[in-house]
Amino acid sequence: MNIYLLTLSSIFLAVGVLTAIDGIVLVSGMSGIMFCLSIIGESIRNPDPHR
Repeated sequence: MNIYLLTLSSIFLAVGVLTAIDGIVLVSGMSGIMFCLSIIGESIRNPDPHR
């Protein structure tokens, strides 16, 4: 195996993994913010929906 190719593929793999983790964190953070905003909006519209 060529060492240059091995290094290149490992770098690409690391970058891909980091990008995937970053994307997952970004998406989950966005959905969490949206979820909190929707809960806050619901509590503003009907202050006690469980009664």
